[in-house]
Amino acid sequence: MWSVLAATENSSPLQGFGTAHDRIIAVWACLRPEDSVDRLRAKNQAALTDFLSTDLEIGFTLLNIAKRKKATDPEHYKAAIAEARTALDTVRSFLGRIQDPAAWMAIHRRADELETAIEECSK
Repeated sequence: MWSVLAATENSSPLQGFGTAHDRIIAVWACLRPEDSVDRLRAKNQAALTDFLSTDLEIGFTLLNIAKRKKATDPEHYKAAIAEARTALDTVRSFLGRIQDPAAWMAIHRRADELETAIEECSK
């Protein structure tokens, strides 16, 4: 939209929008930050929730790898546990940025489950 509004040599920056009323509406559509900010905020929150959920699932996958390697490959076991903890720490560090209470609670509970599972596997 902004490229349409960009001024070119010897032309109006709103050329092609028709009447003055159409030009005002076109400019107004570009200058309604509350709509775009709300949409961006919602997309940001959805992306954050998806990221944290995915990171938790990766943590559980790493934990399952650690469980399988505990008896046969101690080095791989330790590395997988450390990576699962890193995933958990990452989730915990971003948890405060979730604005939706239901989403926060779901991620928080799943993080607690991962933490408990890591502790049990580490014994």
